[in-house]
Amino acid sequence: MASRTLLSSPSSSWELMDTTTTTSSTTGGAAAATATTEEEEEGHHNPDMMMEEDKLNLRSHSNVTKITQQICEATLFATTQSLTVVCPGCEPDWNLLAVQGLFQAVAALPHLAEFKLHCVGLLQVAFPIHLLTTVLTRESDSTTNGSVGNDIQVLDLNDVVLTAATQEEVDTLAHVISHKATNLKEFRLFGCLADDLLTHNNNNGSNNNNNNNNNTAIQMDPLWAALATLQRVEIDAVDDGLLGGIQSSTVQTLAHSTTLQQFHLNGFCLDNDCLVALAEGLSNTNTHNNNHTTKFTDLSFDLYSVDHPGQGAFLLTDALQSNTTLEKLHLSISHAWNDDKFLQAMAAALSTHCTLKSLIIGTCAHIRDTTAQAFCQALASNYVLEFLQLSRYKGPYKALLQYYLKLNAQKRGYFHAHFGSNHLSRERWIREALIPVRDDVDALYYFLHMNPMMLLCHDDDDDDDDHETNRMEQDL
Repeated sequence: MASRTLLSSPSSSWELMDTTTTTSSTTGGAAAATATTEEEEEGHHNPDMMMEEDKLNLRSHSNVTKITQQICEATLFATTQSLTVVCPGCEPDWNLLAVQGLFQAVAALPHLAEFKLHCVGLLQVAFPIHLLTTVLTRESDSTTNGSVGNDIQVLDLNDVVLTAATQEEVDTLAHVISHKATNLKEFRLFGCLADDLLTHNNNNGSNNNNNNNNNTAIQMDPLWAALATLQRVEIDAVDDGLLGGIQSSTVQTLAHSTTLQQFHLNGFCLDNDCLVALAEGLSNTNTHNNNHTTKFTDLSFDLYSVDHPGQGAFLLTDALQSNTTLEKLHLSISHAWNDDKFLQAMAAALSTHCTLKSLIIGTCAHIRDTTAQAFCQALASNYVLEFLQLSRYKGPYKALLQYYLKLNAQKRGYFHAHFGSNHLSRERWIREALIPVRDDVDALYYFLHMNPMMLLCHDDDDDDDDHETNRMEQDL
């Protein structure tokens, strides 16, 4: 007699399929789930371990009802912290009520903090947005009115095609996120796109193949604007423009967020107005919401759709000079941006920026030597930047750029700031400045030239510190 049994794999991946065995499905499923949850429980309180992750493989022939029952009975994923739903080869019908019930059961998992959806909606039926709302909210109990937020803090969508039947579905998800009806803090979207039922406001008119009336098209901007209430947002399409356009007012809402720290916006068709909005948010001289400034530390923008660096681009460089929180900046620009005016303006901003540690400028065009020279001049007085990538530049200034970056990584800014103070003893100079670069002649000469007193003999009393210093001098 055919029965159904829960199968586990070494990678903690689960699915329910037809088998020809007389073993009780409930017993087999419970035993398999218990083995996994015991392993999870062992590392649950260990802060040095990564978040436990399980996978749920859904296929067209999966017994969604049985999987839901296992979850509700706490015999499956009872202690799971991170769950990835994948569809290898074939997918279930996402519009079935049984699928809705499955996502409701997932939403009720007591320890789930991260939900991932990978390779979904790529076949005949796109993934409906209302199921994202379902997984982020928990059904009400006797003490609450309506649905309440669960403990999911991270929503990760990778290679997913999204769809919605009505504008209300998008607006409902946006409302749940923007009104803090969930505990969501991080939103990731990689290589995703919308099907023909969804559209974005295309500011520059590109990537719009929808023949429907734009007045009736479903807009995604409410969802993007709602992400301004989170802490980390990463949107990276597989290619520029795949997510269509975005309204400058939406970018303005995101750019003026007082909670966003990490903000990646790649794959949209941005225009000059969007750049102006981004610059306003990046500038610490501009305030929003009762004089609370933005808190950006990590920004990444895809600017390929902007034909040439206009007002917004130069406002961006001006904002960089006044910003005091940004640590990472990644700009992808078209070949039309590769002129000395804009890139040298970026270099000039670096000469005064005091927090940026990583700058990546990606372009398909050739970086000129005059541009690289401008960055060298900026780094002569910039002691903070530790990583700089000017596309694939390999010209005569590359060695000098790497030299300055290497010195910054060795804390030359700290030694300049504290030179002559009581904080920097001879022993600390040797231990923290000289020994780490003892195999690098250029860096060693730099620090010795900065403080030549290190070359003088040390005649203090013979105490434990002197013994340690002598040992380090021998190492040096």
